Amino acid sequence: MAGGWCGDPGEPGERVSLRSDGTFLVEGLSEEVTDELLARSGYVDGYRVKTEFGGVRPTTGAGTWRLYDAPSYAVVRLEFEQLARRAVDDGLSLKVDHEGGDRLLFFYVGDADSGDRHVFRSCGSA
Repeated sequence: MAGGWCGDPGEPGERVSLRSDGTFLVEGLSEEVTDELLARSGYVDGYRVKTEFGGVRPTTGAGTWRLYDAPSYAVVRLEFEQLARRAVDDGLSLKVDHEGGDRLLFFYVGDADSGDRHVFRSCGSA
């Protein structure tokens, strides 16, 4: 799973670099990803962006990653230690899937029944 993972073409510049040493770096985080990452119960409508990041949406981050096998799919778990150079303790789970022979990572945006996914595709080395 180590390597570069880029957001679909609708998210230019969004990249997650999974390093073989178990660390990761993210650049160009989209609004969908930061909303998913920062959307804990009670932190809606950009509350955390307003209060913790001075109203500026974080677009970079770093931390550690790990691959887990779930009963019906594998998951890459990102444990963020920094967002926009600010210490955090947040995580994001990305499901592993295959499409046309290629692996991809994704999470559902909103209700999983809608089928709306935010997808990352392999795009080179980390």
